[in-house]
Amino acid sequence: MATARDVVLIGVLLFALGTGLFVVHYTSRTMFTEMLSIGAVNQTESAVTIFSSMNSTIDRFDWFMFVFFMGLMISLVVSSWFVPGHPVYAAVYMVVVVVGVVAAAVMSNAWEAVSQSSHFVSTLSSFPITNHLLSYLPYYVAGAGMIGLVVMFAKPRDEGDTY
Repeated sequence: MATARDVVLIGVLLFALGTGLFVVHYTSRTMFTEMLSIGAVNQTESAVTIFSSMNSTIDRFDWFMFVFFMGLMISLVVSSWFVPGHPVYAAVYMVVVVVGVVAAAVMSNAWEAVSQSSHFVSTLSSFPITNHLLSYLPYYVAGAGMIGLVVMFAKPRDEGDTY
């Protein structure tokens, strides 16, 4: 049942990375703004250029989250294809996916509580993809579970397969 655990892992990794990137973006943006307001730091044009380029770099964190999600989904499909599974275990797979969906609902609620804080309003506007992924995380985990289930148990079998 390796791919069933992968479905739960996808939800946990998306939540951890999304929340981590969100916090790093907020702290970096706050730090760069404060540093640029100090006269000793922003006296040179190179310092202002560097901090501006850092701001544009951290704005790409949202796309990194999307690429990470797509990579996880591709790896789920590949691992589901190569892991043999007996159709009898489809029920166990579904139970693990349901547990993953429940855990994803808890993580999604935690994301809503953190992201709706008044401190993070400006940061949230820089993360539309991450906000969507984490707000609807139970749906994405359920979808990943269904994709993994279909790929793992509906692939053609050779006559010599011993499950």
